[in-house]
Amino acid sequence: MLFELPYGDPADGITLDHLHLIDINEFRKLLKYWFDPKYKNEPFYLGHKQREVDARYMANKPPDTITRTPRSLVANRKHLKGSEGRAFLLFFGYDTLQGILPDDYFVHYCMLAAAYYILMKARITENDLELARDLLFRYYALQKEYYGAGCCTINAHCIGRHLASCVKKSGPLWATSAYAGESNIGAYIRLIHGTQNVGMQIISSVRSIQKLKIWRKVVTNSHVAKVLNRHNPKFDRY
Repeated sequence: MLFELPYGDPADGITLDHLHLIDINEFRKLLKYWFDPKYKNEPFYLGHKQREVDARYMANKPPDTITRTPRSLVANRKHLKGSEGRAFLLFFGYDTLQGILPDDYFVHYCMLAAAYYILMKARITENDLELARDLLFRYYALQKEYYGAGCCTINAHCIGRHLASCVKKSGPLWATSAYAGESNIGAYIRLIHGTQNVGMQIISSVRSIQKLKIWRKVVTNSHVAKVLNRHNPKFDRY
């Protein structure tokens, strides 16, 4: 139906979200090809080097701005969080994979990582944008040759053909990310304690939290204040 509208183009009018597009889906897809035993006869398979890969990756000691410290890629590849994929692509992947992933595949991976880094910058020039667009198109164009037709998903198509255009129209990837929304969803889930009248549960819980915040400011009894201060600091967003 969207494509039948007389105005606008859905392909260019929808903002792409790097959390689900790259940090989760594309990153986990690469890990599947590198470590799934069904690809053990392929040149890109790294299952026989998984200990070396994990050792390199887990040797990183990131600053506290990266909240999730590196853990085993192999053991957790189906359950890694988006923030872990983002950190790997932006900071850890190059040193982890260099000399382990065959050269052609390593360069192919670096096309994605370099373009991703460019599109996450606070200030992106026209030259930056064209370089990222070229890198992503090459990354997408080589996927069938390197990993087979099964790798050419709609997700890969969006990355290779539309991501740079999306940044040109909507700004850097971090500005349109779903991370904030996902975080808020998690916060609201903590306010629900049953399956009935979910909306009213959220409203009631938020009102209770807001009352607690008021009481914390006016209470004078130290014992009562101590109890009130035990609430989860994540509730301060309400």
